[in-house]
Amino acid sequence: TQIGTLAGQLGVAENRVESFTETVAQFAAPTDVAVDASATAFGRLDQLIEGVDGRYKNLASSILNVGINSVATESQIISIASQIAATGNQAGLTADEVIGLSGALASLGVAPEAARGTVLRVFSQINGAIAQGGETLNDFAQVAGMSAAEFRKAWSSDFTTTFVELLRGVHENGAA
Repeated sequence: TQIGTLAGQLGVAENRVESFTETVAQFAAPTDVAVDASATAFGRLDQLIEGVDGRYKNLASSILNVGINSVATESQIISIASQIAATGNQAGLTADEVIGLSGALASLGVAPEAARGTVLRVFSQINGAIAQGGETLNDFAQVAGMSAAEFRKAWSSDFTTTFVELLRGVHENGAA
């Protein structure tokens, strides 16, 4: 089949081609993503996001769920996820977290290329503040409603909750 051929071109392991083919066909039917684009996206995201590891049904489910529960389309989510995957991996995000963040950014109308730069810049600034300590770390911690020590610990142990708290603080305080 066409999807099976694409699987081979994308380097999908032989023992995963059946699952890949089935998932791509099921995903493409109700979404705004064509079969060939779905296949390419799943192959790329499997390579780019740690933790996918051929679990295409989980990836598809995550993308569909975010698409249903946001104003982002599945194609927008996939496009941004492809752009921020490497940074997300470095930050320790799971595949679901990369997809969720991609949906949030797409819902805000952030272009994929801008999303990559924004996520990289924010994560780099936070990681730099954690490494250096000082006023910048205190500022991030204060916005998140934590002490510097709490923020440092939380960023490394529970990134998602910490990032959400930081975003909540930005929203509530109008901080930038």
